[in-house]
Amino acid sequence: MEMVQDKITCSSKDVYPEPDLTWEPDPGPSTPEPAKSRTIQQLYTISSSLNNSDPNLDYSCTVSTARSKKKTIFFKQDHVTSSGSEIAVTCQDLNSSSTHVTWWFNHTQHILTRTLPEGPTQPTEKW
Repeated sequence: MEMVQDKITCSSKDVYPEPDLTWEPDPGPSTPEPAKSRTIQQLYTISSSLNNSDPNLDYSCTVSTARSKKKTIFFKQDHVTSSGSEIAVTCQDLNSSSTHVTWWFNHTQHILTRTLPEGPTQPTEKW
C-alpha cells in the first residue's frame, strides 16, 4: 500500500487463485472496482486506489482468495519534525499473526525488514 498526495493505492502481484480486494472503512459506491489482470502462468495482479482519501482516517486493504487473506493498514500520518537530534518512530502491529514487517521512507526507500516473532531486525545498508 502506498500514498501519493491524497491517493492511496493497494495492490498485490502474483496471486492465485483469483483475488478480491476490500477497503475499510468502506469508501462507498464512488470507488471503482479493483483492476485485475492475469498472466500466462494464471497468476493475478489486483489493484485499487482511493482518491481524495481523508487524512484523519486509518485505512486498511484486504486482498483475499479462497485460500488466504492478507491485510495491510495505512495509518494516518503523524507529523514529526526534528533536526539535529535523534527521534524514535514507533510501529504498532495490530495483527499478531503477521510474520513480516517492512519499513519504507517516503514509500520509495527501504529502511528495514523484520521477521516476527522475535526475529532479527535487518536495516538496509543506507540506514
